[in-house]
Amino acid sequence: LDAGLGISLFTRLCAAGMRPKLLTQQYRMHPALASFSSDRFYAGQVASAVRSEDRPQPRGVDWPRADVPLAFLAVQPPAE
Repeated sequence: LDAGLGISLFTRLCAAGMRPKLLTQQYRMHPALASFSSDRFYAGQVASAVRSEDRPQPRGVDWPRADVPLAFLAVQPPAE
């Protein structure tokens, strides 16, 4: 890419001497899902700041398994 746009901002900052800092708490995902990326990519260093109870299943969704916090749902495009 022209003008070095193929280099990410993160890579540019590191090359300029900025040292990366791992954020060790996550707030967005269900803890059961977050544990996968923490274990696989960050050697278990990222902890969840939320509890499973803080991430209930969404209302109005026919959840396939109540004991699993992840579901793949088929969706249809809106009618025109």
